[in-house]
Amino acid sequence: MNLTLFQDLIRGTHIGQTAKFLEQAESWSKERLEVFRLEKLQRLVKYSYENVTFYHRLFDSIGLTPDDIKTLDDIRKIPILTKETVRTHSSEFVSKAININDRKIKSAKTGGTTGMPLVFYKNTATRDFTWGSYRRWYGWMGVGINDRAAVLWGARTVLTDKKTLRDRFVNMFGNTLTINCFNLNDESLPGVAHQIIDYQPVILRGYLSAVFQLAVFFNEQRLTIPSLKAISSTTETLLPIYRNYIEETFGVKMFDQYGCGECNGMAYECEAHEGLHVTEEHCIVEVLDDNDNPIFDKPGRIVLTDLDNDAFPFIRYENGDCAIMSSKECSCGRHSSIIRELAGRTKDTIILKDGSEVHGVLFTDMFHELGYDNFEYFTRFQIYQQNRGDFECRLETTDKPLPKEKLKEIQDALHRFGNNVVVKLLPKLENDPSGKFRYIISDIKE
Repeated sequence: MNLTLFQDLIRGTHIGQTAKFLEQAESWSKERLEVFRLEKLQRLVKYSYENVTFYHRLFDSIGLTPDDIKTLDDIRKIPILTKETVRTHSSEFVSKAININDRKIKSAKTGGTTGMPLVFYKNTATRDFTWGSYRRWYGWMGVGINDRAAVLWGARTVLTDKKTLRDRFVNMFGNTLTINCFNLNDESLPGVAHQIIDYQPVILRGYLSAVFQLAVFFNEQRLTIPSLKAISSTTETLLPIYRNYIEETFGVKMFDQYGCGECNGMAYECEAHEGLHVTEEHCIVEVLDDNDNPIFDKPGRIVLTDLDNDAFPFIRYENGDCAIMSSKECSCGRHSSIIRELAGRTKDTIILKDGSEVHGVLFTDMFHELGYDNFEYFTRFQIYQQNRGDFECRLETTDKPLPKEKLKEIQDALHRFGNNVVVKLLPKLENDPSGKFRYIISDIKE
């Protein structure tokens, strides 16, 4: 059974039709793509002004009318929206033109890793483009949407191991083997590994930390998945050292993707592996510096606009993520903008002893230069900070003890960046309650 067709029939979506449209649109010229995006932006702004209390009041307060949006650059006339503003005025973002009890309108919420979850609504159009772009991405990976998939994902509930009727249906008819990665440990890994091998998946996908944990086990046990063609990770930042290790272990390429609860299906990695293509038929992604100006080839704040969600419009919404937008197009020939690198949360930064504020990539590069890419002594690192210029480096150790001279080498390197530096060797670094692993944790209060 085709799950997409089933979903379209039951939920009133048009995912299959949207996927076909997106497959055609990827061959458009840059000029045609920009005209399409501008028309969608103008429609969204006009609709929001007429039907959404918050935007009507906002536009009136700054003297902006929908007719003032004449080019894509004019989007910058609209003030940036913060998560706290949406949370505080959430009822004012619900469109007056929708019925939230309509079966085509779905409630959703953010993960809540940076505070209380934000509850909002999604219409069918935004779900069409989310799942339609996901289907298109499968083609980029060389995988069929109905090919066998092994999925390392968090349980729908952490209080019971029972699978819901929906889970059973997806597994049976969607050619999917779902593994609860919250229960992935030394005791369960042998059974999970052989269950996946026996299932013969074409694609392996899931939380990066879970995929990496599986890769370490496969590497140690010299196991393989002959049927595997591609691996996709999500939720956590795919650092180069983990990508290289996973690809070498399984012998296939990894494909990264990016989205957030407020706007899914935002960007995907193609077969050229030069970054993530923004789904520009569906959303506008800006990367801005501290002065709210567009920035390229350097880390900046992500500001997004979902061009399709009329139920609860997000226009120029800062979601707290950080990325590097490329100034170049991808060599694959597609004309969409490229996110060269995802740099985590804007709050996931460490303040060095000289006052510099850096992302976790600094520490990844440091371990690379020291030659620790092979994970001989430790598999993951985590940098924790409470005070400026001081931090704790936690290393998830392997069975092979870290020699004293190696520990001193790491300590000396870290002291270049921090005043008081502590290195802790731990047998296990825990994921947060949502199942994500955080490389950088900053508890600086100000």
